[in-house]
Amino acid sequence: MKIFSLFFTLFICIGVCTPNTQQRPTNIDPSVRLSLAQKLPLMIQKSATDSVWVNAVRLSGELRLSEAVPALTKALSHCSVSKGTVTLAEYMRLDTDLVGNALAQIGDPSIPSLTEILRTGSKSQRHRATLILLKMNSSLSEKTLKDHLFHEGDPDIRALIENRSPL
Repeated sequence: MKIFSLFFTLFICIGVCTPNTQQRPTNIDPSVRLSLAQKLPLMIQKSATDSVWVNAVRLSGELRLSEAVPALTKALSHCSVSKGTVTLAEYMRLDTDLVGNALAQIGDPSIPSLTEILRTGSKSQRHRATLILLKMNSSLSEKTLKDHLFHEGDPDIRALIENRSPL
């Protein structure tokens, strides 16, 4: 865990990524990226929602680490991390859903896992997967939602897909 804190501090100090911004890290040393790709999923799997876990989830998304998708998919069982009242707009944008936001940032490599959730998940899991795919806003995520629309039995999720996805 100390290694993660060191890496995160290093990223902030050299200006590669800054907390609480939409800026994506660029020009990351491949050996550092490889090391993070190996370590961050293990940190996410530990299921402790402390600050180290939160930073591991955020950094996985910011670095678009496809290696973290299996761990993040399992972590979807966590509730979104929020304090106080959450507006509908914040909920729909995944502002308080660290795991969902990370999967959306990773993008298309997350789609097979999200497709499986759409196929077999509970209503709340399918709803969350739909929001993540909508936030991705890629041609593949739109196709996935369009294909799922015909199989979705819940009218609320169908309406969400129909009204928010450019079909």
